[in-house]
Amino acid sequence: MNRIWRRTISAADFVILDANPLENIDNTRSIDEVYLRGRQVDREGLRMGWTTGN
Repeated sequence: MNRIWRRTISAADFVILDANPLENIDNTRSIDEVYLRGRQVDREGLRMGWTTGN
């Protein structure tokens, strides 16, 4: 009997907020951390690239 094993790797995209958006929708702008494909995004590094033109 042949068995096929599958390995599923899941990665999440999500945002961590500093305040509850259910209390005030403007709290969606209070971003603390961002994760893409399960890895934290270097937001400061992105900002530096955008402001310096690199």
